[in-house]
Amino acid sequence: YEEREFVFGRIAPGETRTWTIPVKVPKDVLPRLDVVRTVFNEENNHAPTAKDLQVRLEGLPRPRFAYSYQLIDDGNNANGDGLVQRGEAVRLRVNIKNIGSGRALRPVALLRNLSGDGILVNKGRYELSQMGPKESRSIDFTFDVNSQFQEPNARVELQVYDLGLHDGVTDKLS
Repeated sequence: YEEREFVFGRIAPGETRTWTIPVKVPKDVLPRLDVVRTVFNEENNHAPTAKDLQVRLEGLPRPRFAYSYQLIDDGNNANGDGLVQRGEAVRLRVNIKNIGSGRALRPVALLRNLSGDGILVNKGRYELSQMGPKESRSIDFTFDVNSQFQEPNARVELQVYDLGLHDGVTDKLS
């Protein structure tokens, strides 16, 4: 709202004038109440006093992500015991659901290795189609466990995020 100026010209006593200005509100704006100060100028020093106006921004309804996951070791050299072991190719199946009241405009799902050497994420990013409330998607992240893996557990970070509304969830999985 800053530095917006309206030139009214002469306004006779009892007369009113209305101006409207377009204000572009970003899609990711959160609900809030802004105070906008209007300052009047008049060359003969007869300007009205400054006024504070309250402008309420509602924002779009927000998505909220919930997920469940399952480790599936049915790839190369996998023994099917559900554990991450050296030499295996593994899938992490993630079921994502939008439990919020708003549509996810540009959802993405990301998997990042936190275990250091020994874990190679092959497929770690999914750009998903829009997700309305109560809609779900299932994806399979894949990673290889090579001979350099020395930790007792594989550690990864899972993030489900809406690039359109800048809202999401991030968790560390072991």
